[in-house]
Amino acid sequence: MATVPNLVAFKTDPYDVPLQVAVGVVRQYAIPTDLVAPTATLISPWMTALPLGSTPIVVDVKDETALRRAFIFVEFSDSPEEVIWDGYVFSDQYIAASTVATVTGGKRFSIVRGGGWRSDPNVVVTGQDTSGNELTPTSSAFTYAAPPLTETTPPAVMLVSPLPGTTITTRTPLVIDVTDLSLKSCLLTVRFSGSNSPEVAYDGQAFAEPYRGSTLESVTHGFRFTLQRAGGWLGPPTVRVYAADSYGNEA
Repeated sequence: MATVPNLVAFKTDPYDVPLQVAVGVVRQYAIPTDLVAPTATLISPWMTALPLGSTPIVVDVKDETALRRAFIFVEFSDSPEEVIWDGYVFSDQYIAASTVATVTGGKRFSIVRGGGWRSDPNVVVTGQDTSGNELTPTSSAFTYAAPPLTETTPPAVMLVSPLPGTTITTRTPLVIDVTDLSLKSCLLTVRFSGSNSPEVAYDGQAFAEPYRGSTLESVTHGFRFTLQRAGGWLGPPTVRVYAADSYGNEA
């Protein structure tokens, strides 16, 4: 069977200019049928100016076809922005009493902030359905004067293991918990006896060399650091933790 080229030349006599005819290829594709983005609806409280305290804020996020993911955060007039729902779980400040339930077409979020709402909460919802349609950020603003902020507790630092006074080897991992209701940043350094300067073990974003073999895992209201040094400890280690929360309290 002969192969038909994409371009075929036609010529009727020596004086004609060849006419190039493109042989088209018919392609079929499905026209998207779902062009409707998810929606976010405030269910309660129906009054946006009231003493909220620990009153739940209830929001429905729905889609005509299938909701893929929702993301919820809140802005305040007297304290930093906070993530409420990261698409999978509630953040530490909201996990104790908040709930998420399946409703027709999506999810219902009943949001309760640990310690009560701060002033003038503006709850913002975004999301996406399985067709790629995105929910334009939808906000529900409340006028509310919260009690004066009295959060003065610094982050807590606790040595989990080994126990104080325990004799360790050069390969013994050091396990440390750093916790706070609004933990913002954390830096770990290690100093060895006889050393003039400390080593940075964790710079707030990642473990530094030679601490790449260390691990970081989430615990209630914070993180657990398991420190290990490639080549072992150079001597008796002293770990210093620098931690700060969203309110400026430092450990």
